[in-house]
Amino acid sequence: MSQFKEELAKSQARLVPLQAPGYGIEALIREVIAGHEILIKTLGEIEIKGDENLNSRVEALTTNKVEIDERIARIFEDFQKLDSMRKTIGEMFTSIRGTLNRIG
Repeated sequence: MSQFKEELAKSQARLVPLQAPGYGIEALIREVIAGHEILIKTLGEIEIKGDENLNSRVEALTTNKVEIDERIARIFEDFQKLDSMRKTIGEMFTSIRGTLNRIG
């Protein structure tokens, strides 16, 4: 029984620091709650700027990116069409020169 009392006394002694007002469990809980409140505030500031929330802003940027990608694709298509026309015109001039050289 004496050993049990010793172990109980040791356990209780180890619990004392956990109950200390400055650095015990309650102090740790207050610190965690304060950190949680700061985190919530910071997330709110990140998520909402002015009248727009983060999701709306990201969706707008995504839409803009898609529109820009489509415009770039159209420009490349137009460039390819122009390049094809340039080649066709070049071939026509070559053909005309060849014909003129044969006739003339």
